[in-house]
Order: sequence, then C-alpha cells, then structure tokens
Amino acid sequence: MKPETMPKNSVFEYIETFYNIRRRHSALGNLTIREYQNLMSNQSKKAA
Repeated sequence: MKPETMPKNSVFEYIETFYNIRRRHSALGNLTIREYQNLMSNQSKKAA
C-alpha cells in the first residue's frame, strides 16, 4: 500500500466500520442500521 493512500483507507475503514453503523439514518426513521435490522428481524419472526 502506498503511504499516500493509507490515510484515505483509514478514513474509509472508520466510516464503514464504526460511524455508519452507529449514526442515525433519516431514511430508516432515525434509527441506526443495527436498530433497523433488529426491528425488521423481529417483525419477520412475528409474521412467521
């Protein structure tokens, strides 16, 4: 890996692995991705 790409990769990794799963998404009713996945999983279990 080239030294100049290391900061870019570090920022990308932070955003994808930490920030995005914890931030609230307005498209998901202001839930985090994990909260939304849990909600959908629980609803599908109830429907089955």
